[in-house]
Amino acid sequence: TALTDADGLAGTAWTLGDQPGPQSLAATVARAGGPTAQATATALPPRVPVADSIFVASGDGQRAPRGSTLAAPVVVVVLDETGRPLPNVLVSFAAAPGHGQARPESDRTDAGGRARTRWTLGEPLGTQRLVVTAAERLSAQVAATAVERPVTNQPPTVDATVPTLLLQAGGTSVAISARSLFSDPDGDALAFSGAADDGSVTQVVVQQDTFVVSPGTGTGRVQLAATDAAGASASQTFWTTTLPALDNSGYNIHIADHTETGLGADTLFSQAVGRWEQAITANLPSQPLLSDFVFDACLERFSVYAEVDDVVVFVTIRDIDGPGGTLAAAGQCAVRRPEDTGLPVFGFIYFDAADRSGVWADDLYDVTLHEFGHVLGIGTLWQDHLVNPSRPSNAGADTHFNGTLARAAFDAAGGTAYTAGEKVPVDNRAIVGSSDVHWRLSVLGDELMTAVIYNDADNPLSAITLQSLADLGYTVDVSGADSWTYTSARRDAMAAVRRGRAVHMTNDIHRLPVMVLDEDGRVIRIIRR
Repeated sequence: TALTDADGLAGTAWTLGDQPGPQSLAATVARAGGPTAQATATALPPRVPVADSIFVASGDGQRAPRGSTLAAPVVVVVLDETGRPLPNVLVSFAAAPGHGQARPESDRTDAGGRARTRWTLGEPLGTQRLVVTAAERLSAQVAATAVERPVTNQPPTVDATVPTLLLQAGGTSVAISARSLFSDPDGDALAFSGAADDGSVTQVVVQQDTFVVSPGTGTGRVQLAATDAAGASASQTFWTTTLPALDNSGYNIHIADHTETGLGADTLFSQAVGRWEQAITANLPSQPLLSDFVFDACLERFSVYAEVDDVVVFVTIRDIDGPGGTLAAAGQCAVRRPEDTGLPVFGFIYFDAADRSGVWADDLYDVTLHEFGHVLGIGTLWQDHLVNPSRPSNAGADTHFNGTLARAAFDAAGGTAYTAGEKVPVDNRAIVGSSDVHWRLSVLGDELMTAVIYNDADNPLSAITLQSLADLGYTVDVSGADSWTYTSARRDAMAAVRRGRAVHMTNDIHRLPVMVLDEDGRVIRIIRR
């Protein structure tokens, strides 16, 4: 209701109803029978907002390496005809041909009218463009500048490694392709270099893209390297051992000393090697090897460019089982074929690093002498002479070595008084790495090749041990054997045990697959033990 004013006018505000179409409003004077007037209006349907404009809110004008994704997203805003943000509008993003790709290629505007994408540029350098379309009729363009990628140098890589090389004094040099060892991921040119730790051991020169390694004397390490123009490099090292020229005057043991500490040059170690070389008097036929063949044996990878006369022994220091356990271990990895003696070509000895400054260092001579005995075949090549073995589960058996010459030497040393079993008695406790490969401790006592080294005894290298080598096919000089008798051995050993002065050679046989080589150095079979 409303009252008229001084001019007789009265008014109101009319809110139309929800239904589209004609609508009417009646005005009546508030008295009985008062006059009535009518007003009419047409209600229109509700207004639907329409996308009217689009603009780039952010992401325009960026710079990035070609082929890369821009750091900031491209964001556009869609407005209606009143200038308000318009939600739920489908916006498409399309890079110009060759100008990369937008991900996603379409997006719907949010409540703020915003749609966004990430733009990965194409390869062309310079200005690249992205076309944005909304509601199929509105469009905008985004531009970015593609620049050259920054150059990141990658260092050369090592593609293959050089194994240990066994060379021969006065023999041929070894040529190794540098490009087979190194390459550069960027395709850069490489400069190659090589050097030996000791030029008297090995000489290395580079001839174009080839490393040439020449023999010298002894054992040492060689480092090879490849360097690109930016100074980035890659390198590798390997061992070389130069064997002396062939010497048919006696038996020769050659050491490939890979201990890093020069153990092979230690006086006591050298004396132990020399002792065996004096005991074995006859040269074996030299063993040719196939050049360029990589042996994976003796816990080593090696290639041989020499003839072996008579045996090569790799010596290393390794982590075995901590202090006080296994001091050292030995064995063979290659032997001549039976018709060519069947005796070792390559052997190995490794010492436990944890006992390096302890037990085996204090008794280096005896431990080394003992382990070389295993390399030569004592306990490790007894398969044709070991009778009634205790391993794996025959502890207490009458295990013995039946070689004719060893038995005669045992009898000559008082062994005729031994009546408890067959001769020569062998360790029969069925212990892995100790039994069936040493003389029996309770009988031979302090003899070098029992499973115990006594600090307070001589640990004699007896004629029994030397003659056991003769039973295997060696020629030996028993005049150099240490004095040993059956009764004194037992007495000395028991006294040493009571004083607690003994080193147990526990588990000192390491049985690896053994290659059998023919007269030309070919592997004709492998013995797995």
